Amino acid sequence: MTYRFILPLCIVIAINASGCVNKSPQPQLPNPAPAAQATRPAELSPAVKEPQAASPVILAFGDGLTYGAGVKDPNDSYPSQLAKMTGYKVINAGIRWETTSKGLARLPAVLDEHKPDIIVLCQGGNDFLKGLSQQETIENIGRMIEIAKDRGCTVILIGVPKPTFKVKMPQLYQDIADKYGVIYDGQILADIMSDKSLKSGLISLNQQGNKKLAERIAEMIRQGTKGQKY
Repeated sequence: MTYRFILPLCIVIAINASGCVNKSPQPQLPNPAPAAQATRPAELSPAVKEPQAASPVILAFGDGLTYGAGVKDPNDSYPSQLAKMTGYKVINAGIRWETTSKGLARLPAVLDEHKPDIIVLCQGGNDFLKGLSQQETIENIGRMIEIAKDRGCTVILIGVPKPTFKVKMPQLYQDIADKYGVIYDGQILADIMSDKSLKSGLISLNQQGNKKLAERIAEMIRQGTKGQKY
């Protein structure tokens, strides 16, 4: 009498086991895109608006003007404000008190690490403060442009005025821009440095000064990269 129930019971178990094995796996949701942000050494800004797909990576390379030496909050530096304005990833590679010779030595490794599409180069102010050779400054900036271009970067050059009684932009920046055919602005920092309300020191920018600089660079990026597939 017991044997009559063994076969049906085995069939039920087999059907249930088969149903577990054949369940289709649940589809995996894609990971969300990273938020746009600007970073500077040992600091990370909060997330801002989400970048477009395949948006360019921008390297802000320079000295204290890039680092944000005149502001306490790294979110007030020009690279952080540029990230917020554009939605692009902006790396703050500014080092306070750096000269062009030290920047030249540092640049290749930074480019290889971050692989940017665009580099905003703002160097030379500390060479002027230290009274270094103008010819050396020209050669160092020129070599930095060559290194960036060799890696396929679009170069945006920002001229830095000499810290004299009357703010004046050295001709060397225009000459470099003409020689290498890079996107160049030789006026924005002269205008900012001439307005005390935009500075926090002799050669340091406050939040509003950095904002104006970021706005100008954002405009240059839009104009200079038209037709680029980012």
